[in-house]
Amino acid sequence: MGRREPHSGSVDSVHGICPHAQHSIWEDEAGPVKPTLVSEQCGVIVIFDEELAARVRTLLSCYEVTEKAMFGGLTFLLRGNMCCGVVNGDLMVRLGPRRYEDALTRRHARPMDFTGRPISGFVFVSTEGVKTDRALAAWVKRGVDFTLTLPPKQGYTARKRTKLGSR
Repeated sequence: MGRREPHSGSVDSVHGICPHAQHSIWEDEAGPVKPTLVSEQCGVIVIFDEELAARVRTLLSCYEVTEKAMFGGLTFLLRGNMCCGVVNGDLMVRLGPRRYEDALTRRHARPMDFTGRPISGFVFVSTEGVKTDRALAAWVKRGVDFTLTLPPKQGYTARKRTKLGSR
């Protein structure tokens, strides 16, 4: 895949993360790719598949969820603990150490290697691995199941669901 360039005429203002953030559509040899949220001016670069994020958001709608820009993408936190997220077009899932090795044996899953070194207990699942609603729901459930075993983060209080881009 070649270098991606912003697609002209595709910018809308976004509020909440950074006043300079813009929605962009990126292009590669195959043409336009999924929308992303990018703000380089404030040092925040958040790139994620908005369609996948919306599907995850729907699955998590019965929980008190906070959305936060982390790892260069969008993460979903339950009781202050990271559960899953979307980075580029991949689903990121927190499984914990006991389910990590088993998850790596599944098709389309690979170690989360955001820094170049795998982070134990976290996996990336490629777009192909979450293509169907059933497959996505299974991965998100794994993340939820593990995250709910963790104590709430100190200072966490249940609050109204917040979304990236809203105040």
